[in-house]
Amino acid sequence: MNTTGLCVVNGMPGISEISAISNYTYIVREPSTASKRLLWMLDGPLESAIQVAPGRYYDPDASLLEPQTTHLTVWIRCLSDWEELWVELNRGCIDTQGPLRPRYKDIRLEVTASSEFLTVHEYVSAVHPWLMDMRETIVYVLGKLDNDTTWPPETELAILHFGYGPLIIGKKEEWVWWHRKPVFAAPLSIAEREKHHQKVTEMMLARSAARIRELERRKQASQVSTMINKLDESRSMGMI
Repeated sequence: MNTTGLCVVNGMPGISEISAISNYTYIVREPSTASKRLLWMLDGPLESAIQVAPGRYYDPDASLLEPQTTHLTVWIRCLSDWEELWVELNRGCIDTQGPLRPRYKDIRLEVTASSEFLTVHEYVSAVHPWLMDMRETIVYVLGKLDNDTTWPPETELAILHFGYGPLIIGKKEEWVWWHRKPVFAAPLSIAEREKHHQKVTEMMLARSAARIRELERRKQASQVSTMINKLDESRSMGMI
């Protein structure tokens, strides 16, 4: 992986990072209208990776964020999430500071404007090749986070969120789903709303229970693997 432009940055901003400019005044920066029009794919050079929502005007020299900014620190949420999950799964089993631990949380890219504000073109031109250098790793990590599955190398990846906060990457169909035309359904009755709320609650509880079971399964498997490795080492040293 090309590490040019990478650096370690303290702190972990959220999806909508709030920048303090005084003790009582805050600015919330969000993707600009021009930024929201992009379908940004990670499947080739920048020239063929950017699409613009049909029927809309796009200005690459428009500001990336509103209000404008001259500097942005880019980090990737899935890489950070995978390192945290790996540490949790291996806690108490092996040295979590050892060479096998993924070191992704400190991967950052600093993007600075060449003039008075950071444009969409400056941002994607700097970030796209940086991401493409890590594409294989990103596909691997997204599969690990997706119930430890293996995503094929040709998986169509799209940028789901960029700007302040973490850069979020997922499958193209996720981007399409989030940008689908809204459907306005008829309002629900009180009984229907209560039934829907109960169903959603039950689904969330079921997912949480399944996640806990999966974490416990992985933890136990890791513990067994560690014990086997230690026994093998002891046998090789003639201790048993």
